[in-house]
Amino acid sequence: MYKPDFRKINDFRKNNIEELLEYFIEIVRMCKELELIKGGQINIDGTKIKANAADHRTKTKKEYQQWVKRID
Repeated sequence: MYKPDFRKINDFRKNNIEELLEYFIEIVRMCKELELIKGGQINIDGTKIKANAADHRTKTKKEYQQWVKRID
């Protein structure tokens, strides 16, 4: 039941950045060969945006469709 905390994971990442970069490149190559991804541009974004997803503000598919009809 041992679980690494965020410090251990971050230290591992910092201490092995060169190897992780090589693995990442190899994984992308394999995905392209297996046609899981296309050969376009790959972007990684670490942006964090606060969500407003309270239960009382979410809609079902039917409610969303009704909302769209009302707007139209």
